[in-house]
Amino acid sequence: MPSLRIVIPTRDSARWVGAFLDAYQKLGIEPIYIVDTRSKDATLGILRDRLADLIPFTRAGDFAEAGMIEFGARNAGAEWILRLDDDEFPSAALLRWVSSIGVKSLNQAWSMSRRDLFLHDGEIFYSRSPGRFGHPQVPEYLGAHARFHHVERVQYVYRVHTQGFEQPHFCPLAPENAFFVHCNCLLRTPAERWEKIRNYEQIEPLSTFKLADEYLPELYDLTYHNAKCDGLDEFADLFDALPIQWSAALPAFDSETLDLINREVSRFRELISSSRLDRPVESAEDLVWLRYVPRRLWRLLAELLCTLGERALGNAIWNYEILSGSACAAERNRKPS
Repeated sequence: MPSLRIVIPTRDSARWVGAFLDAYQKLGIEPIYIVDTRSKDATLGILRDRLADLIPFTRAGDFAEAGMIEFGARNAGAEWILRLDDDEFPSAALLRWVSSIGVKSLNQAWSMSRRDLFLHDGEIFYSRSPGRFGHPQVPEYLGAHARFHHVERVQYVYRVHTQGFEQPHFCPLAPENAFFVHCNCLLRTPAERWEKIRNYEQIEPLSTFKLADEYLPELYDLTYHNAKCDGLDEFADLFDALPIQWSAALPAFDSETLDLINREVSRFRELISSSRLDRPVESAEDLVWLRYVPRRLWRLLAELLCTLGERALGNAIWNYEILSGSACAAERNRKPS
């Protein structure tokens, strides 16, 4: 059975990292933490005191994708990585799926559903706002994030608001009920989240205002969010253990800032709607029989199939051999003649 590891990049998470680690350990799971050496709080000490599996790391920029994803993946000692942030947690269905189905895949990666949680009148909901449905080919899929990947089948990048690697060609969708939850808006005050938006905007202008309905859900009503709470009961013990910010108020925004936020959120929604692609999600599951063909013969087989008129299958095999990590990036766009 191919190996699997949960990798968690973390920085300044002392308020909640212990509660999440408890929840993992109750499930018999020991994730590996990649701890940013620039943490200003007791994150590293808490994890060390708990004998957590961790590696300190100094990243190249002020965001997790600046090296932490690749470093964690390459040092986890596993073929498959389920990367989750320090304020996220997997459902039982997701854990069952990645360990029984996902790790057997020939795909480069899998996208899975994330439920962004927020508070309203003392209750916890998840958002189904338009911005959460961003998959270009399957617009009805909630919160697609490519968080499960094979270490050697992706090209890593250091760029904010990415999964830490280039968008894979072979990256289908896991079942939507195999989801994970995002607790950012439960754990950080609106003022802290607003500061996070501003920090990201300094790194890359106009990269994060468009996500204000995710970072500051309190700016929008339940109708806008199409808010739901089904499926959250299994996290009740975790929620009870978390330092949830039940009564924190929104910071004061001037009209100019609110106009900018609303404009960028609307622009992002329009961009999502206009970028829908009418083609199937590429999956390597149709090529599972390649396991029985020596890899050194894959290109020859692709060329032979194209010569015989089976160009679709030949190109699929060619693309998979290139994109799954066995050849250099410069060859990606070449096709057999």
